Amino acid sequence: MNTYQYICLYFFLLIFCTAKSQQKDTSLYLNKRISFYQTGFQFGMPFQNEQLPEGKYIPIMLQANLDFWIRRINLTINAKHKFFVYLEPYFNPIKIKNNSPSFEVGSNIGFKYAYCFNDINSIRVNIGSGPQYQAFESLQQSGGFIFSDNFGIAYQHNFSTHPMYVNIGYRFRHISNLDLQLPNKGIDTHFLVLGFGWRKV
Repeated sequence: MNTYQYICLYFFLLIFCTAKSQQKDTSLYLNKRISFYQTGFQFGMPFQNEQLPEGKYIPIMLQANLDFWIRRINLTINAKHKFFVYLEPYFNPIKIKNNSPSFEVGSNIGFKYAYCFNDINSIRVNIGSGPQYQAFESLQQSGGFIFSDNFGIAYQHNFSTHPMYVNIGYRFRHISNLDLQLPNKGIDTHFLVLGFGWRKV
């Protein structure tokens, strides 16, 4: 599968998940122990780039986001504390100074906690990991299949008259491969992340 096919597949999944989020079978939703809650898109720009032997490493974050609300823990829809399992498929273009453009593709899965001040405003913290395919080779980090570990915190604003939301946050990411291949010094990146999407209710 080439780069353009990955991009088409990525945006197809995003459109499909967005369409699913607009279904309004609320009674079924409220009776589930784990419910689809929201889906969206996130764009991230690194503000601290690691210097590789080949040049400065600049990944551009382009990822979908799907949150599944764990209702076994949260018994009411207006609970101040909410817990989620999330999935983040992504396709990230990469620019390494003095080298040809490249890319990385993968998916993160993890847990997210939200503290809801009210129905409109919340703070969310997430931690997760997942497999990643890295198309470039570096003297610091081997290419191919590696792992992406993530931690983030974000502020989310829900629109009161529409199921749409926006958020802004910080994301730290570490990629390495558990010494399955060498070299494996790892690459750390700090992102400023902007996102938008649609809630189920």
